[in-house]
Amino acid sequence: MSPDPWSQTSDRLTAKLASLEHDDTVVLTEVAEAAARPTRGLFRRSRPTPVRYVQFRREGELITGECVGAASWGGYYDIDEATDRQLRALGWKAPDEVPDALRDSPNYRVDAPREEAPTLARMAVGAFEALGLAADAELDWQDW
Repeated sequence: MSPDPWSQTSDRLTAKLASLEHDDTVVLTEVAEAAARPTRGLFRRSRPTPVRYVQFRREGELITGECVGAASWGGYYDIDEATDRQLRALGWKAPDEVPDALRDSPNYRVDAPREEAPTLARMAVGAFEALGLAADAELDWQDW
């Protein structure tokens, strides 16, 4: 049996999530090629290329995670119904599934105790898979 191609990313993210202190954040973003989007508008500015990302922030004993939201909700990425179902099946909550106070974001969301870092890491790589990101794609890791 071949090893899980996402295992290194999952292991690294698990360790990072487990080590987060209160108010620390980690963001994983696909490294997008400088896309050749046509220039638009009066000043010929192009829109940024939508990228797939997940981000996590420790808030007390909870880790809050977000995954790029669907363009249909005001997010940055085109997500079809099948992918939406996959993300929800992984445990990500769509904006219409979170309390009203948290609906200011078009992103998928999850809140879990910090002890669930391995589960959150699996959800992150599962989201990247569902969104069609190749396991060997370069990811930009940022934390603060």
